Amino acid sequence: MATYIELEIVDVQNSQTPNDAYVLLLKEKLGERILPIVIGLSEAKTIVLVLNKVTSRRPTTHELFKNFSDLLGYKVVKVQIEKFEEGIYYSNLYLTNGDETIILDARTSDAVAITMLSGAQLFVESSIIEEVSIVPSKYSENEIFNNDDEEADNQEYDLFIDSRIKEMTDEELETLLQGAIESEDFELASKIHEEMEKRK
Repeated sequence: MATYIELEIVDVQNSQTPNDAYVLLLKEKLGERILPIVIGLSEAKTIVLVLNKVTSRRPTTHELFKNFSDLLGYKVVKVQIEKFEEGIYYSNLYLTNGDETIILDARTSDAVAITMLSGAQLFVESSIIEEVSIVPSKYSENEIFNNDDEEADNQEYDLFIDSRIKEMTDEELETLLQGAIESEDFELASKIHEEMEKRK
């Protein structure tokens, strides 16, 4: 019998793969292992909006799905990542309506976005996380010694951005956050959200 591990959404980062590709980082809830999944722009936008608690100006495709299922009386209760084969994750979306349960085959990126909107739980089959997860501590040494000129420039730029964000008013941060998400600068959006959270 398959066993499942609960996951939580950690972040969305730019990918080194072709344009409009991003990396969704999922972490086991009671551990340190990270499950990286390459996702597209549409899914990344929805996930970043929810992570940063920003309401989109018009419904995304994932919001439309949730609104439609709510209208029909179906509640998204969980997503299970069932299989990893030839670089592709396979997931099932579970919806309930009273005693009835519907299981839908879904792309993992779409399923995660819908799960976040619904506040549902996210699970992965244990053998998958054993096979493809990353343990961050294993990479800390490489990160420490990766001090080339480009990284130094990036750090200087990050410090400048951090200082500018701290000087902005709450209203200016709200406007900048919307712009960062619409321009697909998810790293900047994350920095802005962190500053907004500190001020609460």
